[in-house]
Amino acid sequence: MKEQGFEYIPWYPEEPDAAVSPVLEDPIEDARLHGYGTFTTDVPVGQELVDPNEAITSAMSETERAAYDAALYRGSPGPSPSADGEDDLSDPNLVGCDAWAWDALYGPVPEEIRTVQEDPRYVEIDQAVSDITAKIASSPDLARLNEAWSECMAKEGFDYLSPDEAVAEFYRLQIDLSIEYENEGVPESESVLAEHREDEIATAVADQTCRKDVGYEDELIQIQYRLESDVATRYEDSIAELTTLMETTPDTP
Repeated sequence: MKEQGFEYIPWYPEEPDAAVSPVLEDPIEDARLHGYGTFTTDVPVGQELVDPNEAITSAMSETERAAYDAALYRGSPGPSPSADGEDDLSDPNLVGCDAWAWDALYGPVPEEIRTVQEDPRYVEIDQAVSDITAKIASSPDLARLNEAWSECMAKEGFDYLSPDEAVAEFYRLQIDLSIEYENEGVPESESVLAEHREDEIATAVADQTCRKDVGYEDELIQIQYRLESDVATRYEDSIAELTTLMETTPDTP
């Protein structure tokens, strides 16, 4: 990045110092102790993971930020790709410093894997697999499962449509408090954090109890399994052909 004209601080997100307990085998007991892991850790609000490069990029103009992102991720304006149309990973001007560093550290993608990944059949299968997540979310079976879970939660005094919604509320609240801390520089009082912590644990315990009562996790696995099996059956021949292709393509040293 320095050669591209930008300051970049090497950084890899690591958990801040905190008393993090191991996850217990019993989800309900784990929820009773750890909630969702937002307000139940010893990391004060305002001390979450922050990329030090954000201070650099936030001071840039839109044009400067676009050039920075191009240098880091997509490659800055420079030479064209090689004659065969492939990006030259040895040149950060073509692929960006992030991809260049990855290639320098781990080496290029083996030829047999590259051959398969560029095959239209692989692209189609990869998209079908990626679509599974969206199909799970829109599945009528999941809607019925969430409805049963929501009815159970209502009996416990909680108004949520799904487990994801319950979890998201506390992460969203934590983000809001972090933004408030950044703007005002004053952390939230311990009494308020303690109240959020109590609410989080109560919600998480009810959540896990209702998941157990309606068989949520087992049914969710079955929904995913059915969709994955459908993809495997639909592309059975292509998967076999691509496997053979990968096994028979010589690796370029």
